[in-house]
Amino acid sequence: MGLRVLEEGSVYANPLNTTKQSSSNGGVSWTNVNTLSLPNDVYYYYHSGVDTPNYHKRRRAGELIPITPWQQVKVEGRVTTAKHELQNGSNWSRWTNARPLLSESQWSILQTFGPEDFGFDVEEIRRADNEMLQRAASGIYARGWDSLTFFAEIGKTVSLFTGLTRRVRQVIQRGAIDQAWLEGRYGWRILLYDIEDIQKLVNSLTEEAYSIAKERAGTTLTRQNNYQVTYSDASGTRFYDVVEDATLSIRGNVLAKFRPPKTHFNPFLTGWELTKFSFLIDWVVDVGQWLEAMSFLALAEEHTAAYGHQFDVTKIVYLEHVEWASGWSGNSAFASQVNLSTTGRFPSTVPISPSTKLNINFPKVLDLAALYSVLFRRK
Repeated sequence: MGLRVLEEGSVYANPLNTTKQSSSNGGVSWTNVNTLSLPNDVYYYYHSGVDTPNYHKRRRAGELIPITPWQQVKVEGRVTTAKHELQNGSNWSRWTNARPLLSESQWSILQTFGPEDFGFDVEEIRRADNEMLQRAASGIYARGWDSLTFFAEIGKTVSLFTGLTRRVRQVIQRGAIDQAWLEGRYGWRILLYDIEDIQKLVNSLTEEAYSIAKERAGTTLTRQNNYQVTYSDASGTRFYDVVEDATLSIRGNVLAKFRPPKTHFNPFLTGWELTKFSFLIDWVVDVGQWLEAMSFLALAEEHTAAYGHQFDVTKIVYLEHVEWASGWSGNSAFASQVNLSTTGRFPSTVPISPSTKLNINFPKVLDLAALYSVLFRRK
């Protein structure tokens, strides 16, 4: 799963000692040549996909068109100015090359392309794919107003107003900031969302219903790596510092023949919302999102889904020190850089198992601290 450069149809298995030629489709392919010289710059482009016949006509007719696979890979490598200061006994050599050749040792370090090569865990990516697909599906279902939950919690809503003066006095006199924080997060904030949903409901009464619903959800994973590499051959030994900056953007995309109900009457979802401390469980296993996604699957006539990856990497290799077999050794300032961009869309299905991911951020840490403080104070 995920994005890899070395796929079928790619001729990028060993680009050393190669030259580039334009192909008939405007891309670039590599052809081996019999020469020992290496390129100053490296460029590679790969594009594949599946076209849908009569796409625009079928879309205008209201047909739900299945999402097709698509992939694009672009690699650009270049070398900056090289500066060397070498010594062999009492002999010194200092020189600068404004257009150095890309050495075989540097290119062997540069040519790593998959997310796994930069510290991304395959299982972590898989969980993120499933979570984004499920979140997109739940987003389609959740467009309506959850009327059952609203009326089930009407008593709590009324108490927000009737006891407001007393609670403000407690904050001033006793410093009960923890309770005020929880009330704001899980009382007034939720009420604001309900008011927005009611407003959307009123506005939707005059809107024309649509048959194709679509929703996207996304997240971003990042990695920054710094390490050292030693490369040795018959000519000597080279010592490299490597800096990597990688970003993997993951998107879930769902389209469906589905007209979201303007109001929801879902006893399973309401029952979960009324369960004490259910929001804490949702931080680890998102049961609420899962119930919405399963409700979507139960009501949608037909749907198509896909997850997408946008993988961007900047990798820089610095040649810091050399020790040649001829006796010369010293320091260098020789940097080479590769920019990798891969984009892919992969058809999938909405997962039917709950998403499992520890979802903790700073506001939730404050939630835990406030909850612990309130429960401890009651004791």
